[in-house]
Amino acid sequence: MIAARQTVIATGGAGRLHLGGAPTSNHFGATGDGLVVAYRAGAPLVHPESFQYHPTGIAHPPALAGALITEGIRSAGGRLRNGAGDRFVDELLPRDVVAAAVWAEVAAGRGVDLPDGGGAVWLDCRHVARLAERFPSVHAKLALVGVDLATTPVPTAPTLHYQNGGIVTGVDGATPIPGLRACGEVAGGAHGTNRLMGNALLEVVATGRATGAAAARAAREGDLGPTTLDHLAAWPGDGPPSPRLLPDDGAAA
Repeated sequence: MIAARQTVIATGGAGRLHLGGAPTSNHFGATGDGLVVAYRAGAPLVHPESFQYHPTGIAHPPALAGALITEGIRSAGGRLRNGAGDRFVDELLPRDVVAAAVWAEVAAGRGVDLPDGGGAVWLDCRHVARLAERFPSVHAKLALVGVDLATTPVPTAPTLHYQNGGIVTGVDGATPIPGLRACGEVAGGAHGTNRLMGNALLEVVATGRATGAAAARAAREGDLGPTTLDHLAAWPGDGPPSPRLLPDDGAAA
């Protein structure tokens, strides 16, 4: 048992639930636990069903499935092409629009069939100058599996990337539960049900800093109050292990 005057939940998103069977760019700990902890404590959630899919995740080989290919490559001239080699979307449109266009091509049978099942489209960067120099991390990532993005189109598909919703908080991370705060991707409301690329910095630089500072100030004030395990005695124990926040349609990680 841990007693604290202030507790900050900063557990990240829920991409590793693999909603809809999609791959994810999230770390292996992104399983939505922060949402459940806050919900059990009585904190309200906002838009828990809303997630963002990055349109260009690596679809093959399986060892890199879900890893991102940055939007910078598309802004530098990378093109999305269907199985016939035709460009089918403006690559610089918002993420949700581009991801939906990719899914539509695959659903219409115009995608690329992957060896291990599933569909994708091609990301063609062969005409992008100085690719390895300008995007060294992406180049190195693919080089690990023997793929040269400068000479070979890569199969890509949307990957589950960001949890738009989350725990309801104020600007200083405070939830309606005294002493409980949340920041980062686990907190919801800042982006509504969509997020512009780059706006994750809002959580990292702005709300994360404000939440930490507020928690530090508040921790110097007030008493801990009684510390008991009464909440465990009240837990029924014979229901599901967690509240059912989302449909049970995730694939195994």
